[in-house]
Amino acid sequence: MSPTSPAPAISTADHEITGVYNVGTQEAYTFNEMVAMINDALGTDIDPEYIECPFDGYVHDTMADYSTFHEATGWEPEVSFEEGVELVCEPYHTE
Repeated sequence: MSPTSPAPAISTADHEITGVYNVGTQEAYTFNEMVAMINDALGTDIDPEYIECPFDGYVHDTMADYSTFHEATGWEPEVSFEEGVELVCEPYHTE
């Protein structure tokens, strides 16, 4: 499935649901893990630059929990987060 697949929207069309739902993989990653995944996918070795967060009260730890959407529709992600990163980075990969 494409990372831009309409599967969640199609799934909702088959059910009478309303509201706002998270769609994700229920997997959390640190900033450094994300940098490593992107570097792996792009074939690069770029070190991140760390800056002070400019937002007061910023939520640092987030994760898309799709359990409510799953309960309403039965939907499950078909692409892992790591695979999604690889698919998004693929057109930009340098050899």
